[in-house]
Amino acid sequence: MNELLGFITRPTGQTDETHEDSNRPAREETVTEKVTCDLCGNEIKKERGDAEEVQVSHRTGSAFPDGGMGEEVSVDLCGECFDTKLIPWLQEQGAVPATREWDY
Repeated sequence: MNELLGFITRPTGQTDETHEDSNRPAREETVTEKVTCDLCGNEIKKERGDAEEVQVSHRTGSAFPDGGMGEEVSVDLCGECFDTKLIPWLQEQGAVPATREWDY
């Protein structure tokens, strides 16, 4: 999935600045030039002021107050595919999606 979307990986540092004697490896950061929907292939654009965001992921691993590690599997979906493909499929499987209003 990620290989097809133009991801760039680059090192962002050699050590943890607060623990210079740390043996941590360099941290890598993924810079995304554009995001496309994994179902329809359309570009997912974020316009200033628009609030439309789809997050579908599964994280596994270990988490502790001082850090953790693990793996995350995710898909990128546009709002239309979420509403017209994923939600109906989930409902066919017996899921009942919850709708909540939000405000901040």
